[in-house]
Amino acid sequence: MPTIYRIECTNCGQSPKVKSVTAGWVTTDGRKGGIILPEGYLSLKLSNGEYIDLPHPIEASVLKKNGFTWQKASQQSRLFRVTFKICTQCGMVQEERQHQNSRSGCLAGLFAAIAVFFLLKFWLKHDWGFSFFMGYLVLMSVFRLAELANWLRWQNRNQNLKLKTCAGCDCGEFKTISQMVGKSWPCLFCKTSNMKYTVAGKS
Repeated sequence: MPTIYRIECTNCGQSPKVKSVTAGWVTTDGRKGGIILPEGYLSLKLSNGEYIDLPHPIEASVLKKNGFTWQKASQQSRLFRVTFKICTQCGMVQEERQHQNSRSGCLAGLFAAIAVFFLLKFWLKHDWGFSFFMGYLVLMSVFRLAELANWLRWQNRNQNLKLKTCAGCDCGEFKTISQMVGKSWPCLFCKTSNMKYTVAGKS
């Protein structure tokens, strides 16, 4: 359940303008005003180069509507994680797109953990607690190796996709929405430091 944030300037009442508003089904604090955004979302790249937003929690149904499953989209390198990045100097909200690989090694980790458990418990005659513990360690190790493999696979391409400078002021310092919470930041409209980022609920 991703956290959803409310963004609004307490001085002029304006909110950042974004290309995509993909909060999905949201439980909020009931307040009016401001824009409601998650910290990021997933998108699907179509064959014509167009990107389709995958709002939480209906990602799978949007994928299906466009002729994909999680596995198919992942195998074809069509999944991207889009993170909202805010310029700390002018307050402009921009989107940083990175390759997302959903292959987390779940099945491989599960099979490896079961194999280790049975080997230790029934072949080498260790006790239940030790066998379960070692199986769990193997499971988590496979997960971490899969994460590392995914990171290495996309490292160069994702580095090239990173935001380098702000489109509004050429500043190179960005923060995510969660990093902005609890402080006052520059407003792109009235130029005061009254843009507030607050937690609004869960999606």
